[in-house]
Amino acid sequence: MQYKIRSIFTLFFLMGVLVTTAQSRFNAPDTIKFLVKDTSFGTLHEFLEIKNKTADSLQMRWKQRKTRYTSGWKTTLQDPDQWHNPVDGVDSADFTLPDTLSGPFNNKLIIGVDHNGIAGGGMVVFTVFEIGHPQDSVRLYFDILVTPKVGLAENQNGFLKVYPQPARDQIKVKASGLSDQSKIYLTSLSGQEFLVPYQYTGVGTWQLETQTLPPGVYILSVVDKDHLYHQKVYLH
Repeated sequence: MQYKIRSIFTLFFLMGVLVTTAQSRFNAPDTIKFLVKDTSFGTLHEFLEIKNKTADSLQMRWKQRKTRYTSGWKTTLQDPDQWHNPVDGVDSADFTLPDTLSGPFNNKLIIGVDHNGIAGGGMVVFTVFEIGHPQDSVRLYFDILVTPKVGLAENQNGFLKVYPQPARDQIKVKASGLSDQSKIYLTSLSGQEFLVPYQYTGVGTWQLETQTLPPGVYILSVVDKDHLYHQKVYLH
């Protein structure tokens, strides 16, 4: 009985060592990127980095798991070896992930989105793994939102600083020269106005509570004396 117990513990230990060893060969510092622009921009690009943690090149493979976005769009993908134009319909491709010293910058999956002036949204999902070890894959997400062009000057002269972008539960607004009596509100692209709770936290900074708002694009407005300032805000 003791032998069987030791054998089981040994088996789990070895499995843990093997998994840890395989997963320690590469990683992705970020697994999701939010790409948010309006239709005034041309082809949009964003990337996710894959880090080789060994001293040798790794033979890798990416697989497209899910593609869902607005009709009329087209996506491309650049891996360290080749450009896939379009990437739609490509199930998978192999590439070489160079070691950190010989290829410190050639370690990215770069997505391109041709929106053709059509506002909308979508998500593209990939898994990346070392060939021969699909069980140790990393899943990567590109979350894409393209909004209609808004006819407001965005952050004129850098006066307003709004962060984080995109945001979810809270937004911080920082500006110099505004009083603590400023009025702040959000407006959706459909024109609906939202008066969310906010408080002045000092040193020209306000904190807005946005957890009750649905995801989307809003126009943040700050009214101070005879001045009105605008900035886009993205909630995911």
